[in-house]
Amino acid sequence: MEEKKIIAYKGFDKNLKCRDFQYEVGKEYEMDGDIKCCERGFHACESPLEVFDYYDMLNSRFAEVEHSGEIDKEENTTKVCSSKIKVKAELKLADIINLGVEWIKDVTSPVKLKKETDLNDNVTLLRLVQAVTLLRLVQVVTLLRLVQAVTLLRLRVQVITLSLWLLVTILLPKLRLEAG
Repeated sequence: MEEKKIIAYKGFDKNLKCRDFQYEVGKEYEMDGDIKCCERGFHACESPLEVFDYYDMLNSRFAEVEHSGEIDKEENTTKVCSSKIKVKAELKLADIINLGVEWIKDVTSPVKLKKETDLNDNVTLLRLVQAVTLLRLVQVVTLLRLVQAVTLLRLRVQVITLSLWLLVTILLPKLRLEAG
């Protein structure tokens, strides 16, 4: 029988560490012993956007991972914990956001909802919260882009101001002396 594998999304600090454990893209890691969410094992989230519940979106690094071996799932979230994890690829913030949008579209599609016989109110609520989180995320990213544009504009104004100051204080007096 083939080993069960789950694709999930993991956050790290800027050095690709999580809880003082150093990861590398392309490597696989294994842990012995009992595996339990929030206690012991390699953790990640099946929902790309849920990663932001645990890692700051602007100061962290993210990756797509593959869980296998012994697997435990936390109730009412998409958090997954396993005895084996493979760091498949590093993802940029935009990648996580796009994957999150696709994930929400997938899990909330009418066809999928009709097929799920074990759908309960907690899962529905989770999906709604994730949709609201996505909207907040889009607002934050839009605000960040606006701040970047304003910062760039301020920098350009400072360069122009400095150039005018140099022209007025250094070059014009020199030109007057040479002409006089």
